[in-house]
Amino acid sequence: MATLLALVGLIAMMVGLISLVKPLTALRIRTRAMGLGVLAGGLILTMIAGSMVTPSPSTQSASSNPPPSQEQAQTQPSAHQAAPREVPKIEISGQFDPAILLVGQKLVVKFGISNLNDEPINGVRLFSDGPWKKFTIVNVMPNGTYGSTFLGTEFASGMVIPPGETRWLNIIAYPTEPGNYELTFIPHPLDGGDFTDAAGERIVIGGKVAVLPR
Repeated sequence: MATLLALVGLIAMMVGLISLVKPLTALRIRTRAMGLGVLAGGLILTMIAGSMVTPSPSTQSASSNPPPSQEQAQTQPSAHQAAPREVPKIEISGQFDPAILLVGQKLVVKFGISNLNDEPINGVRLFSDGPWKKFTIVNVMPNGTYGSTFLGTEFASGMVIPPGETRWLNIIAYPTEPGNYELTFIPHPLDGGDFTDAAGERIVIGGKVAVLPR
């Protein structure tokens, strides 16, 4: 209905405009006053048709719920975002047994590692700096491995340390040359990351061993 009224109104406006320039006797519009009346009538019909047009429900729904902006989408927290991992804390002590020995004599480097966390520690890795080329490494206990990296010599054990308990990691080696050797160790979790002490400080442990000639 609104479309029909709008169409009739537009036609009437066009006829009225033409009759203002030249009377249309064929349509019985003989004066400009009559043409002006036709033009006004067409304008009124067009306005009535416009008032009858209302927005569709789908249009109203879309306009009342605009999509979130890119900035809003970026600031919304993700349900799958993982919480930051806590750095596990340990207490570690070391001992050379013996600290003075002869070339070819057995050396055991002992580490007591205490778990200060509420979760178990699943394995320990020790990065060591020192003249390990002067030693023959034969074993890492319990169930350990060793090898060389760009950081130095690496010792690892898959031992599990329950919360609040202490486990021992032992490195067994034999010196091949006499000398006074300084060895340092930095402990890390076997699956990566770092250990800290109870105060949250990075841990470096080490000492000296004297090897005498036979």
